[in-house]
Amino acid sequence: ERRDRIEKQVAAWVGRSSRTSDPIGLQGVSRTLGELFRDFGLHDVEALSDPRSVRVWETESGLEGGTLLVAHADVPLGDSVAAQPFRRGPEWLHGEGIGSSRAPLSTLEFTLRALRNVRALRRSRLGVLCYFDEGRDAQYSRALVARAMGAASRVLVLRPGGVENTFFVERRGLRKLRLEVEGEPQRIGRAGRKPAALPWLAARLAEMTDVGSKKSRLAVQVGGLSTRAFPMRVPHAAVAELLVSYASPGDAESAETHLRETLGKRGPRWRLETLSDRPPLVASAESRAVADSLLALAKELEMPLKAEGSTWPSVAGLAPAGVATLCGLAPVAQALNTPDEAVARLSLVQRTLLVARLLQGEGA
Repeated sequence: ERRDRIEKQVAAWVGRSSRTSDPIGLQGVSRTLGELFRDFGLHDVEALSDPRSVRVWETESGLEGGTLLVAHADVPLGDSVAAQPFRRGPEWLHGEGIGSSRAPLSTLEFTLRALRNVRALRRSRLGVLCYFDEGRDAQYSRALVARAMGAASRVLVLRPGGVENTFFVERRGLRKLRLEVEGEPQRIGRAGRKPAALPWLAARLAEMTDVGSKKSRLAVQVGGLSTRAFPMRVPHAAVAELLVSYASPGDAESAETHLRETLGKRGPRWRLETLSDRPPLVASAESRAVADSLLALAKELEMPLKAEGSTWPSVAGLAPAGVATLCGLAPVAQALNTPDEAVARLSLVQRTLLVARLLQGEGA
């Protein structure tokens, strides 16, 4: 019965449009969340909120020194991706944004319901943060998110769990860079005074991505490539998106220096700029202590669970040092940010129960 109620709410969320590029849909979802949390007795924290990018609510006992639950309400899909309706399979639920956003929002709601049912919600030092720009790498919400996390002693980020029933105590950071290269228009088979932009860029990209290793936990990859050309000419300009995955900010700076040195001063004109930078979640003693409590609770409840690190970033990396932070506590999901996105049905109940019991047992 409990799973049916949660799945029904997940289906309702999937039916709501709130892609990152849909401001009207996001406004509607924001209003719905506000009404929902007010029904739970939570009130807005205006000093930590911006209606366009992030909203924070807290219990009567307040957020300060307590626990902050974090989720995002936007679905980070581009407009070219067709909308996917909600549908059930034997083991998985499918639908637009179901793993990245819809199941986490439902987990958040039913966690609060569970705390209210045992009369633990009102006396808990608890806050809820929902942000609306995950699809923009949290560029607009990050300052307020970091402040809200700094007010708490513990942060639980409701991003999807891994397919092997994992949650995350550390995540790598990710810096996105935009590289623009522009040369001279050239006809096919005729050499210009300077090398053609695309072959020159291809050679440089091979050098730039040949950096780092598993041991250093540093990697550079090409995230996208587009070209411009005049009719009857080979491409004279190109734009590449570079992804720098890193474990520490110093590694990211070293990698960017390597990129600039590789591009050098000869050849076509180029410009390298940072699009976004998501800091890493660094494992800490505080985080591992909370992780140990969660693992012990899962063992008591006979639920499969293990802690891991992730190569992809999340908003959890914005938490200040000294704040215990765990990520990936939402239901297990697969094929995130694709039309095949799905969430494990059994995990819906398991993760909701785990988070609720953790909050109840430690008094938030």
